[in-house]
Amino acid sequence: MLTFQKFRGINNISNEKKKGETYLSAALDVDVGLDAELRRRRGMTLLKAGCYRQLWEGASMLLGILNGCALVRVVPDGEDVTIHPAMGTARLWCCELPDGRVIFSNGQVHGMTDGTGCSDWGVAPPDEAGSATAVAGAMPAGRYAWAITFRREADGLESQAAVGGLVEVQQAGGLLLTDLPQRAGHSLQVYLTTAGGEAFFHAGQAQGPAFSYLRDGQDLARPCRTLHLSMPPVGCLHALWGARMLVAQGRVLWASRPHGWSHFDLGRDFKQFSADITLVQPVGGGIFVGTQKELAFLAGVEFDTLVYTSLMKEPVLLGSGAAAPGRRVRRGDGAGFGRAMVCIAGGWVVAGHDDGMLEPLSEGIYRADIGAEVVAAFRTVDGVPQYEALAYEHAAV
Repeated sequence: MLTFQKFRGINNISNEKKKGETYLSAALDVDVGLDAELRRRRGMTLLKAGCYRQLWEGASMLLGILNGCALVRVVPDGEDVTIHPAMGTARLWCCELPDGRVIFSNGQVHGMTDGTGCSDWGVAPPDEAGSATAVAGAMPAGRYAWAITFRREADGLESQAAVGGLVEVQQAGGLLLTDLPQRAGHSLQVYLTTAGGEAFFHAGQAQGPAFSYLRDGQDLARPCRTLHLSMPPVGCLHALWGARMLVAQGRVLWASRPHGWSHFDLGRDFKQFSADITLVQPVGGGIFVGTQKELAFLAGVEFDTLVYTSLMKEPVLLGSGAAAPGRRVRRGDGAGFGRAMVCIAGGWVVAGHDDGMLEPLSEGIYRADIGAEVVAAFRTVDGVPQYEALAYEHAAV
C-alpha cells in the first residue's frame, strides 16, 4: 500500500517534479480525512432496483425519472408513487418549500407535489370574464367594471383576474353576470369596482355560470390582490430567498411576490443579465448569480434595491452551485459564518460567503474539467465537508 507522509491534496496544474510527494494528480474512490489521511471510499448499497435517472433528494421525499419518462416519488421499501406520467428526459430541477411540498421543472413543464400527486404551480386564470347586464337593485348609479378569478379548493390559491368590460347601472340598479366559466376543483370569485372607480373589491362567489349583485356597495371592501399577477414562469435553478421564490429563465431572474411563491409580477420583479443564468444561490446578505460570462453578487435584502457587483468575469458551470454552512467553508485563514455556497467558476472551485466575499478554493492547484453541465452537492461525511460535482449527461431522446 502506498503511504503519503505529507499529503496536501489534489494538484492537476503543477508538473510532476514540483508536486513532489505532497500532491496527487488524481485520486479515485478515496475519501480524505480531517488530518489529510486517505482512506477507501465506502462502497454503494442497492436502495432499489430499476432504471432511475436524475434523482433528487430533499428533506421530505426522494424524486426521480423512472424508465426515461415518469416522474416518481421513490419508495425504497414499497411501490413508487407516480407524480407526473410524462416528464421525459430533460434535466429535472427541484426546490423544496418550507411546508414540504416540492416544485419541479424540466424547463418546459413544471408543477408542484406533496409526494402523493401533482398539481399546477399556480392557478391558471379564466379564459374569459362572461357578460354583464344591468338589472334592478340597490346599487348607486354609475359605471362599473367586473373581474373574476379561480380559487383552487385544495389550497385556497387564487389566480390572476380576468377583467370584463364596463357597464352602466342606473340609480337603484343591479348587475347580472352570465356565461361565467367553470372549472372542476375551483370556485369562481367575483370582484366589482365602486361606481366610477378603478380598484376591484370582492363581491362574492358564483355558484354556477351566473352571479348577481344587487346590494348598495357598502360591503365592497376586500381588494383583489392577484389582479395583475401571473403564474410562475417555466424555468430552472429555483431557489427560496427570504419570502420570495427565484426562477431563472434564460438571461432573466424572476422573483415572486413576498410570501406569494406562486404569484409573479412579470412587469417589475425581475433582473436581466448579459448571458444565460447558470447559478442562483441565495445567502444571508444577498444572492450569488452565475452566468455563461460571469459570477455576480446582488447585495441586499429587498429585491427592488439589490446592488449588483461583478466578482469574476468567468463562466460559471451550470448546475455547480451548492448551498453550504459557512462554518464548513474556508474564509481566509479560518472558516466562514452564516450561509455560504460553493460553485465552479472559470474552471476553479470557489466559495461565496454571506457578505458577498468570494474565496478561491482550488485556484492554481486544481482545475475542474468535467464538461458543460454538472450535478453538485455539499455534504459532511464523518465530520469532513465534501463538495461533489458530477458531469451531467443528457439522455438520448
